[in-house]
Amino acid sequence: MAINEGRLVLEPSVEDIQGVFIQSIDKMVAAFRSILSVDKEAMSLLTLEARVILNIGAGDPLYSDLDLAVKQMKTRINQKIAAAMKGPLQLCKMYNEFAWLLEEDLEDYLDNFVAGCENSTPTRVDFQEEFAKLATAKKQIQHLSFRHETFELARVDTADAHHSLMTRLEERHDGLGNLLATQVSHIWVDAFMTHTFIHSRHFFPPRPANKTSRSSGATLRSWNASRSNRPTKSNSPTCAISSKSRRKR
Repeated sequence: MAINEGRLVLEPSVEDIQGVFIQSIDKMVAAFRSILSVDKEAMSLLTLEARVILNIGAGDPLYSDLDLAVKQMKTRINQKIAAAMKGPLQLCKMYNEFAWLLEEDLEDYLDNFVAGCENSTPTRVDFQEEFAKLATAKKQIQHLSFRHETFELARVDTADAHHSLMTRLEERHDGLGNLLATQVSHIWVDAFMTHTFIHSRHFFPPRPANKTSRSSGATLRSWNASRSNRPTKSNSPTCAISSKSRRKR
């Protein structure tokens, strides 16, 4: 079993198997038609034409009964092959129920998932339903068949098909998880920023800009006035003491 244009197909196909059997019959008919009589070789003195002993498959009326028998044989072989390949075709049909995993790549899958949600914003319910869908598909694929399935005419190898489906399913599961994590992180960031803003407004209320500037200016002017009215110390006593000390000397 192989993947062809997003579908799981048998390789070789039923038509290919039928073609191999029909070709073998056609080769036998051609081989019979190539056998010539020995008249020309045995009587070389006479001018004789080569004569086909069994001119079947050429539309010769003398061998129409043999042509009909060959045709009926081909039909019977095709019917037998088709009947024997019903089992493999049914198995292929079972695998194709999960061909939706092969129809689009991961990026297209996530885009279509988001676009299919209301307002293009997946909700918790949307994620739960999609994860449940993938989990159900995974369980069904795991129990779909054995690695090799043997039928009347063919033995089908399902390993590659099984591996491809499981790989695509795990890619979608991981991609969906990353999308959910990204969305949750954005929600948490928004909630944190909102909480920080409310906290800052509650504990550190903003002061009006004009009132603050005016009060600061008034405080500065009052401080300068208090310094100008403060009594200053004179240095005259020191000078007087110095004069007395000079007189004593």
